[in-house]
Amino acid sequence: MATKKKLCRIISYDKMSPEVRALFEAKYPDGYADFVNRYPKPNGESFYAVSLYTEDADYLIKVDVDVDLSIGVEDDVEDDAGGDDEIGGEALGDDRNSPDVNDLADSLPDDSSDPL
Repeated sequence: MATKKKLCRIISYDKMSPEVRALFEAKYPDGYADFVNRYPKPNGESFYAVSLYTEDADYLIKVDVDVDLSIGVEDDVEDDAGGDDEIGGEALGDDRNSPDVNDLADSLPDDSSDPL
């Protein structure tokens, strides 16, 4: 008894057939934004897709995703503009003269032959 093998396809959202588009819209009537997943390619890049499973085929529908890399940039700019820290200077501690990372690193012994 031979079983029918399902098709596995990756297709672009813009190139869906009318039949697949109708199935896609029926499955995601309120939109697909919450169902987008990132898939890696062998060359190290990646693409974003939404899955669609039917009786005959499993589809990954490739979609365009705008990744917002500027999240938090405005907060960082405001922090830097109003801070007392000097960029490239020696005063990286706070107003209470607490030690900075360089002071702590200088206080550690150079020979770390003792096991932890």
